Amino acid sequence: TTLRMRRLFAQPADETPLAWRTVGAIQLFSVASTAATTALFSIAYFMARHFDRELSEHALALRAGVLTSIKPAASAVSAFAWGAMGDRFGFARIIALSGAAHAAATVAFGFSASFGAACALRAVQGCVDGMVVMQKPALALVSDGTNAARAFATTGVAYGTASAFAPALSALLAEPCTSWARFERDAASCPKLLARYPFFLSNVWILALALPALVSFWRGWLDVDDADEDVVVELELLSVNDDDSAGSGAKDGASKCVENQKIVENQDVPWFRDVNVKTAIASQVGCTFVVLTGAETTPLWMATSIQSGGLGWTSVDIGLFGTVMGFTILFFQIFLFTKLVRRFGIVTLLPFALAINAVVFPLHPIAHELAKRSKSLAWAVVIILGFARGMSGPIIMGGSSLILNNASPRRALGAVNGFSGTFSNAGRAIAPLLGGALVAMMVSMKPSTPGRTVWPFMVISLGFLSLTLYSRKLSLELNKPRAR
Repeated sequence: TTLRMRRLFAQPADETPLAWRTVGAIQLFSVASTAATTALFSIAYFMARHFDRELSEHALALRAGVLTSIKPAASAVSAFAWGAMGDRFGFARIIALSGAAHAAATVAFGFSASFGAACALRAVQGCVDGMVVMQKPALALVSDGTNAARAFATTGVAYGTASAFAPALSALLAEPCTSWARFERDAASCPKLLARYPFFLSNVWILALALPALVSFWRGWLDVDDADEDVVVELELLSVNDDDSAGSGAKDGASKCVENQKIVENQDVPWFRDVNVKTAIASQVGCTFVVLTGAETTPLWMATSIQSGGLGWTSVDIGLFGTVMGFTILFFQIFLFTKLVRRFGIVTLLPFALAINAVVFPLHPIAHELAKRSKSLAWAVVIILGFARGMSGPIIMGGSSLILNNASPRRALGAVNGFSGTFSNAGRAIAPLLGGALVAMMVSMKPSTPGRTVWPFMVISLGFLSLTLYSRKLSLELNKPRAR
């Protein structure tokens, strides 16, 4: 068993060792950011209901979508600025600055006393969150062509870790005065702070994630910018070694000259005119938008009553589903992502992952039909579909980010990721609105309407199908990062 485990995690001989301490420090900030984002997935609907208990399910779905979309919308405004500051002042200091500001804004969000206040504080939280935007160029700076897949696999590990416990923990800590057994018999014993701000605990715990990240910066573990020069040299040496293996003599020398000429030409082309960069940006933005639309639609659909076309689940049920998805993503990233990317290449894997989701999403209404008979049967279907989504999701989200950073000039990693982040975060903002609108329109339909519970998922499926076709335009050159 020990030998098998060693083989499973063994690093290939031709792979440059990663600076794991630096990678870990980067991902600590990413976990804090992701936890703050995904924590709202299980409670957005119930926050909207708390602020106005007279609203209909139709209105609650829309308000929950708005509340969820505020943070990425604000992040879209600030994404390019965070990336540009990373390029100019160094990613370590700017990531830490964003992490500290984000922690303070998250605690403030927990004190929301009205829907308007919640939207305003969530906007502040999103505006100061540049951690995810800067995480990817930081990983690119500490990796090369041999270990980039392993470095970017940690993105899925961080996301999987955060999304595995954040929705469930947030749901368990929500509205303690009415949901905790200890206060059921004596509501007056519930602390006034928690009675007035029932979602305070659902947010303040994220501060505990931010503190280790900030300590890692203070200890000097976030040495991202110092690794840049070494990695660039390694990439250039790898490029020469690749040329050496292609042949010998005059033919080999000629191929080196042509390759060097291509590098010079690529350096002369601004990143915003580079065909590979533009295609990679479009791919990442599209993947983010469609995946997040599906991710935002799912919990709203689950919270909707069975009579209205949903599953009638509680926030705890939804949180548990989020935990299952998180562990699935985590398992895939740790055991399969790097091996698959090394064997097949991320450009080849991406269309297959997108196609899987195009097939899986229209199957979700089966759970609704089974929920009329048994909650356990509905759970079984949702878990099976969740496994398919959780195993393909890292290839789509992490893979599109890896492709983008492979296409980007290394001196403009922050600008490219910031520019892409602007539109990706805009997509993240629109996704909850679209998800809320899809569920709200399903609820407003008559039960006799043909395909009432199917068509919202068909819209998402068509998005994945379109991306499947578009992803075939990506060049196989994007399986490896540029030397410069």
